Amino acid sequence: MSRLSKVGVIFLLTLFVGGPLAIAPGALARPSSVLATQRCSPWRIVPVPTDQAEVEDSFEYPHQPKILHWDGSRWTKAPIEGKDADLKGIDVISATEAWAVGTRGNLSRTTAFHWNGSMWRRVSVPSPEGSYDILYGVSATSASDVWAVGVTGYDQGLIVHWNGATWSVLPHPEYDGGEAFRSVVAVAPDDAWAVGERNLSSNSPIIQHWDGTAWTDVTFPHSNAYGIFLGVDASGPDNVWAVGINEVGWSIGGMAPPGLDSTGCRTGRPASCGRCRSSLQTT
Repeated sequence: MSRLSKVGVIFLLTLFVGGPLAIAPGALARPSSVLATQRCSPWRIVPVPTDQAEVEDSFEYPHQPKILHWDGSRWTKAPIEGKDADLKGIDVISATEAWAVGTRGNLSRTTAFHWNGSMWRRVSVPSPEGSYDILYGVSATSASDVWAVGVTGYDQGLIVHWNGATWSVLPHPEYDGGEAFRSVVAVAPDDAWAVGERNLSSNSPIIQHWDGTAWTDVTFPHSNAYGIFLGVDASGPDNVWAVGINEVGWSIGGMAPPGLDSTGCRTGRPASCGRCRSSLQTT
């Protein structure tokens, strides 16, 4: 993966499967936008199980996996099989059916755990390269339709599917420079979305769609921009959202992409250009 020093801003994008976010080309979202002005009840602090002895060096492994459960009144540690896992994503289907995915503590192999109502048990999942193999996200429509996505061998995207009995690798469009998937949402057996990044040396966002037969690449606004999609979710086939980082100000040794200065603003803008970054942080 690239070791670039980057200055990023958050951006939010509606996939063009329903109504796109109506923002004129070149216009910046303002703090007065609908989402930015909504008022919510204050968050409250909820205690979680913790033990200082469990704090560990992320560069040392094995990592002891931890999964917490909220029962409506408190968080408790759930029983989990195995002593080595760095978990990245989870999806709950029912009180007796859930999946958690990630990687082994040394990043060598993908890992998956299944909740059966009483215990999280490790389930064998493909790990093609056996080197820097990570599953970042998981999503299901039923106990026999579960998707997980990630990366294998540093620069090859990985999409796997659970049919109720076994996990298998599904082919997907590949890109020059490699790709990595960061999140997935399954809407129906013939409708799922995976997002992430391509061209891993420079990072451009990607979106792929499952139509029940194959995964295909999907074009979207600013698909050639510097950035990464880190999450995707949906309430239905025509209401899908993706979020990530719009890396408008990445630099190597102080150099910035053409047309942008070292602050991530367009060349020639006034010194007060810092507003362009803070404005983009709202939707």
